[in-house]
Amino acid sequence: MKKENSKALKNILVTGATGFLGHHVISKLVAEGYKVGILKRKFSDLSRLNPFLSLIDIFDLDTMLIPEILTSFQGDAIIHLATNYGRSLNEPITGVIESNLVFPLSLLECSGEFKIKVFINTDTYFNKFSIPYGKLPAYSLSKQNLLEWMTILRQKSSIKLLNLRLEHIFGPHDNSNKFLPFLIENLKNNVPKIDLTLGTQRRDFIYVEDVVDAFLTLIKKYHLIPSVDNSYIEYEVGTGESILLRDFVEMIHDSLNSRTKLNFGAIPYANYEIMDSKASINPLKNLGWHPQHTLSEGIEKTLYSNPYCFLNQ
Repeated sequence: MKKENSKALKNILVTGATGFLGHHVISKLVAEGYKVGILKRKFSDLSRLNPFLSLIDIFDLDTMLIPEILTSFQGDAIIHLATNYGRSLNEPITGVIESNLVFPLSLLECSGEFKIKVFINTDTYFNKFSIPYGKLPAYSLSKQNLLEWMTILRQKSSIKLLNLRLEHIFGPHDNSNKFLPFLIENLKNNVPKIDLTLGTQRRDFIYVEDVVDAFLTLIKKYHLIPSVDNSYIEYEVGTGESILLRDFVEMIHDSLNSRTKLNFGAIPYANYEIMDSKASINPLKNLGWHPQHTLSEGIEKTLYSNPYCFLNQ
């Protein structure tokens, strides 16, 4: 009889589960037999999670306090994915701060009291650089501040705090207000032209399933990760290689046989544009993770795959 791993994390609580990355994470956790709980708001759209609603525990942050939720769920680990990009011009700065700073700090502070072993925070490649990202300054600054405050809270508990710094994720059923879904929709519809920057920015594009596997690797191998007093451990998630944004756009254009003209150079670069970013992935590779999808495979699955593909694997 196989001896059960006493160090295994079994009950995983997830924030941001209804979003693009979130529903892929939930799909994989459910498929691998984890007990999963999600934190949501009254206004959260659960449609992406329809195949899993009977298989997960759902907690409403508008009707329950965080200590009540943690008491009820008895989680081993928390994956924090929820974020507010502050894309809307009408979005109050206080809303971004509440979502990206106050909420996760409250969750982390309570986690130390409820014997949560691991807290995985989701971060962005925007913040590898000292200046807040020009296109989303409030989002970028709030994520920077979060890590600083998390380091202070980490001193009060033995929880293992892991920070996943994600490069440019892509995959099926992303939010329509992001660049790649906008691009794909317009290319499919063969709009006459799309105005773009020169496209000489270099990005480390990584397919969403490989990102999900990075989260699962940390969940499964957390006991092999050394504890760091008074701080967090960071893992960068990407392929380790960057390509021109222009080349990536043209790959999608060609895959769709689109007749749309790509008008490169029509839009100026944003202030403080990031011109090159790629992940340093050796720390994750040392835990047994590596990306499984080539860029062309990821694009093909993005354009044509079932969004709930994990259930079919």
